[in-house]
Parts: sequence; structure tokens; C-alpha cells
Amino acid sequence: MIEPLNIGQKVDIPEKIAATQNLPANAKMMAAEINAIPAKINELVTAVNNSGNSSGKLTGTLATDAETQITAGVEEDNKFVSRVKLFNWWAKIKTLATTITGIWNFANGAKIGGENIATVADIALLSQAFRHYSLVFGQLNPNNYPSFNAKVQIIDIQLVRGINSISEYQVLLPTGLGAVRTTLAAVNSDISALTVDQTLQGYSVRVRAVITPGESVGMAILKSQVV
Repeated sequence: MIEPLNIGQKVDIPEKIAATQNLPANAKMMAAEINAIPAKINELVTAVNNSGNSSGKLTGTLATDAETQITAGVEEDNKFVSRVKLFNWWAKIKTLATTITGIWNFANGAKIGGENIATVADIALLSQAFRHYSLVFGQLNPNNYPSFNAKVQIIDIQLVRGINSISEYQVLLPTGLGAVRTTLAAVNSDISALTVDQTLQGYSVRVRAVITPGESVGMAILKSQVV
């Protein structure tokens, strides 16, 4: 009777394969050879069963965490690594400082301290979206005319020195002047109402400052955002 095969694992025995190669097409098996088949199969079953235990688990030496998490090359010791050891190895790797010599592409972005890392494209977009202008005003000419070629919103004007306040705003177009405004909200409304053609032609905003008495020069920073 043929013994049951414990593990569904293919084992090629070179001498048995070689013995069946190059047989003539008309070769016939003798009765003794036929009678020997069960014994040969049992021999093959034994070889397969000896390749592992009855539960199908590998037999051999399991590498420890220390052996799995090595930091230098070692000679092959033929130890195997379990799933737990592999998980522990990866957990350890994530705590180490390392230098990546190849290019790693983070398709969904990368973070530092939970914050997204700005890419070159992000920085370029921010540099285009936010524009700051240094404004210099004189006692004889307390006006400044920052120019724009995109539709913007003036977020704030920061007074640096020599200025008590900003008194007026006015949109200037190549084709004419807008109304004089006294608030950022009002001048921003005028800018928002510009047509595409007017925006592309470029425009300026006259900013008039009240210079501090005794000062000959006043300075401010206009902060704008492209919309």
C-alpha cells in the first residue's frame, strides 16, 4: 500500500529523473519493474516527508532579532527569518538615521513632524501667489505706485518707519484713473472689477501716505496675494 503524502511539495530526485530519460518510445516495462513501482513511490514519499515536519513548517535554526537586525555583513549561516522577526526588523529600521543614496519617489507626498514638505512646485506657486512690495514715500511726494500684471488682493500695508497712516488708494489704468478710495476693501473691490484685458495690460495702485512730522522719508511694505 502506498503511504499518504504529508506535504504537497514537489521534490525532484536527480537519479530517478535520469533513469527515465532517453527511454525508447517502444520500451516495455517488465513485471518486476511494475511490481517495484509502489516501493519507488514510497521512497519518493519518504523523501518529501523528510523535507519538513508533519505541520508543513520549516525545520532549521530561527534567526534571533539581534541576528536579523545586523548592521554589518556576515557570512551566510543558513538561518531563516520568521514573519515576526521581519516585522521587528522593519520597526527597527524606521527608528534609525540613514542616508538614502538612490532616488525615492513619494507619490503621495512626505511629511516632517506631521507637516507636509513643500516641493519646488509648491514654493514656486507660493512665490507667485504672494508678493511683497517695498514702498518709499517722500515728504514732497507722499505717493507710491506699485504695479501689477495679475489680479491681486492687497492684504495689508505694514508701516515700517516715518509714516503715520495710509490715507488714499487709487487704481491707475493706461486708459484712465479709478476712484480715490480710503480703505483696502474699497480698492480691492475696484481691482476685482477689472476686466481680463485691463489686467493683462497692467495697472498700478496709487498709495498715498501721511508722513510723520519731522521725517523726510517714510517706508512701508505692501502685501498682496494673486487671486
